[in-house]
Amino acid sequence: MRFSHYSSLFGLVLLVETAGAHSRWKLDGPTPPRTTDTGLKQPQGQVTPCGGAARTTKPRQFKPASKLTLQWEETIDHQGNFSVRFSQANDQFNTVLIDKMVDDKNGVSGSIFQAEITLPNVKCDACTLQLEQVMTGSTLTYVSCADIQLVDNPAPPPAPTMPPAKDVPAKPMNLKVRKL
Repeated sequence: MRFSHYSSLFGLVLLVETAGAHSRWKLDGPTPPRTTDTGLKQPQGQVTPCGGAARTTKPRQFKPASKLTLQWEETIDHQGNFSVRFSQANDQFNTVLIDKMVDDKNGVSGSIFQAEITLPNVKCDACTLQLEQVMTGSTLTYVSCADIQLVDNPAPPPAPTMPPAKDVPAKPMNLKVRKL
């Protein structure tokens, strides 16, 4: 009986530790993330700029030096700030596009953030945008990467996908007729 109690407690601790993913690029935004994970946790100073997630095969395309409204979501609220960095290749993030934007929606999980940036005036086939969330009072950061290309003639973004319509049976209405 005692073993069962401790194994349940260990499972709960494991669940709390692995459930933690806190911010990512918005899935249906202009720069979808490499992975649908809700952010990838890494200890500060660890050199895994995209959490080990592999590049996508179909990056979104944009024109160099164009303006872009970035969108991301915070799935679990934490006080802290967000930064966005740009890599021209090989996930080497040496250009800061947004530096320590304060999380002003404290106390609200599921918040959507957006900020307008100007993309660098370079051409690249393997560029990456990195979203980093630094939590106040913690040594953990969360990262999400979006693969992009900066080209002269970008392809239009894919059309939004609509979820399939559900057949919902009509409910009979109970109407009472009153004479006037």
